[in-house]
Amino acid sequence: MPLSSWKPTRDLLARDYTIEHRALLTIGMPGAEIRDSAAIRVDASLRRTAAGGFAGVISAIAIGRTGNAGQAPTGLSFPFAVAAPPATLRLLPAFTAGLPAAAASCPSPVPVALNALHDLMIPLPDSLYVGASWTDSVGTVACAGGIEIPMAVGRVYTVTRHADAGSVDSLPLDHVAIRRTSRVTINTHVFRGGDTTFVLGQGTSTLTFLVATQTGDVLAGYGTANLQVTARSATQQEQAAQASTVRLWQRRR
Repeated sequence: MPLSSWKPTRDLLARDYTIEHRALLTIGMPGAEIRDSAAIRVDASLRRTAAGGFAGVISAIAIGRTGNAGQAPTGLSFPFAVAAPPATLRLLPAFTAGLPAAAASCPSPVPVALNALHDLMIPLPDSLYVGASWTDSVGTVACAGGIEIPMAVGRVYTVTRHADAGSVDSLPLDHVAIRRTSRVTINTHVFRGGDTTFVLGQGTSTLTFLVATQTGDVLAGYGTANLQVTARSATQQEQAAQASTVRLWQRRR
């Protein structure tokens, strides 16, 4: 039996967050290789609903390359509403945006921003203790060349340590650190004119989340992710690799 355990009590208060994803990209094709970088920053306010889901708004999105502040995407009005139904310990539902379909689908950055919100939506067991472990899964969408690429993600969570308020991590709240390891699988095809492109990929990520023991809220998070994708059509084949860093934090009101 664990020496100490914590039973978070959820509340319905809104919290403000910033999420940053920064990626280095390598795209290879016969006789050529392209290197690039990309960064996205999302500012959002989220609260839990009485039914156990999430609701809130995305107040800003900034897109650029690593090393610059980024710019707001054109054609989007802020803030816009987002929501997700209740989660379970097995399947994490997707966020949706209160926008017209054309504004919320590729090549718009909205799908990427909605995916980033999943890092704030950790389904916790009733009791937390150091060594506790559980799993979930989620289906997400990536944008590539204006095409939506579905991804299946299986995730494993482990509580690695506990910290008293003010002791470490520069956080004023009692919290636990939860390590999440994920495995991404892509296996789909895209029709373009009379040709079919097969897209295969796999990736992994390891993120650490600092979660308040009293409310179960994510206070901060950080980690890395890697993804390799191959796109093959009748006439050509391309390979892409992406190495990312992830950072998120709760903003004080």
